[in-house]
Amino acid sequence: MNPSCAELMANVVLRINKFLTSHGKPSACVNTRRSGEAIRGVRSHYGTKWPKAVAKITDDRDELLAFYDFPAEHWVHLRTTNPIETTFSTVKLRTKVTRGAGSPAAALAMVFKLVESAQARWRAITGAHLVPSSEPAQRSTTTASSSNGRTRPHDRIGCSIRRSLGPRVGRFRRIMLTLIGTLGGVFITALFGLLTAHFSQRWQYRRVEQEHRLQIAREIRTARREAYARVIVAAQALFDKAMAYYKVNQAEPTPTAEYLAPPELDKLDTEFEIRRVEAFLLASAPVQAELDTYTDWLRTFWPEAASGTGIFMVDDDNKDHPYHHMLRAMQTELTPPSQ
Repeated sequence: MNPSCAELMANVVLRINKFLTSHGKPSACVNTRRSGEAIRGVRSHYGTKWPKAVAKITDDRDELLAFYDFPAEHWVHLRTTNPIETTFSTVKLRTKVTRGAGSPAAALAMVFKLVESAQARWRAITGAHLVPSSEPAQRSTTTASSSNGRTRPHDRIGCSIRRSLGPRVGRFRRIMLTLIGTLGGVFITALFGLLTAHFSQRWQYRRVEQEHRLQIAREIRTARREAYARVIVAAQALFDKAMAYYKVNQAEPTPTAEYLAPPELDKLDTEFEIRRVEAFLLASAPVQAELDTYTDWLRTFWPEAASGTGIFMVDDDNKDHPYHHMLRAMQTELTPPSQ
């Protein structure tokens, strides 16, 4: 700070304190009069040398001395903005949590309920018993208006507050805000309950549907396993019987075109066809293709083997045989998917 300005402010403070404390604890009118005398003294002593600095004091004289209109016990509270900050700190914290206040009506209801709840923890102001009589004192016409005839800002604010917080309006407003808050709480609770029931029902439905699908998949795999086992057993029986006839007829083979299959082989071939159709209807496309390939091979093999003409032995080490391809396809299809 400039030394000249610092010297001016120190002189102002000393002069005002001297006037205010020279006769003990004066009244509001005495304080106002003595403060006015101090300001006039500052203007006469320093106005020529520091006109701009002195103008900051003289131009805002009424605003500087406005707190003298209230009881002295309240002056410590009027000099600070802590009541404003304390009042709205709770609202600010709640607004951060809710990420906004929503509509104007919701914001008004939220602010009212928060302030109403927070006021129970506030400390009463000094001289709280003087609050009903803390209306600004009526001052003379000379001090009620500034030099240019304008109404002081704190007078305009006081009138506005008195008009907006009248007894009837205040009571009606409190009732309406309480009603709005209650109805809003009931609505939010009901909405939350409906949403919870809705999503719980959807979750239950999806879980039941998933369990139903898993049950159907298990039943399909069981049916396929049984059908595949029956077709393999029927094919093995037809293969073994054809090999038995081959051992009997290999000494005197009969051409395949002239060979008349015995009823036993015809019965086994019919049984294999029935089991093949059952498995084919339940199988997937890869298993159906491998089953058709193996059926074509078996239908070519068993007449030649039974007539003694010749055989095409199934080599267990030959993994490319249609029989092994069919078994691998069935095993892959019957393996349950990983959960």
